[in-house]
Amino acid sequence: MKRHAEEMIGGGEDDAAVDTTKSGLKTWLVKIPKDLYEAWRTLGHNSQLGEVTILEEKGKKPETSTPIRVFSEKEGTNALAIEGTVEYTCDVSPLDPNAPEYRATARERMKKSEVKTRQIKTISTPTYSTVGKMPMMSRKPPVEKRTRMAEKDLQNEIFSAFEESEYWSLTQLVERTKQPAQYLRSVLELVAEQNKAGPYKTLFQLKEEYRRRK
Repeated sequence: MKRHAEEMIGGGEDDAAVDTTKSGLKTWLVKIPKDLYEAWRTLGHNSQLGEVTILEEKGKKPETSTPIRVFSEKEGTNALAIEGTVEYTCDVSPLDPNAPEYRATARERMKKSEVKTRQIKTISTPTYSTVGKMPMMSRKPPVEKRTRMAEKDLQNEIFSAFEESEYWSLTQLVERTKQPAQYLRSVLELVAEQNKAGPYKTLFQLKEEYRRRK
């Protein structure tokens, strides 16, 4: 059995297993119509298929193609051999495309190509059972939007808080006044100070001058 395969210059790792003694033999690659190929397949081995006459124009050589090797493989084995190297290629076409026999063959080929080989199969619409609702992903509680009060009113709220207790954390004052933490701190630091050490560390208490006014 013979087959064609492209071979890049340099070869591959399996080159040693291929018989390359005939690699220098120049051959032709002839492309033929499928109908002609099917007809030739019915002939026996060593049958004469026809005659080829090659006419070359002066100063013009047949076009060369990418190097292609012709391989043979012995049936029942993996033994490969190179039978030659394709030097030139050509296409086989009818001498008279308008010949009745060729036109009939072309029409038959056209009809076969128009026949749909794929079939559409209707599948009944599947029914789905309700497994259950997917659990809702936990969401962060919405952040409460706090509206700023006037600075003077906020100071009065702060003084009212320190009248109830001497020490307050910023978190406690945010809950009491319902004010944005950053805005509350900026106003709080005007009248109070944060303890840096001791038992009341991080808690606020009124500045000395405001404690005297209580």
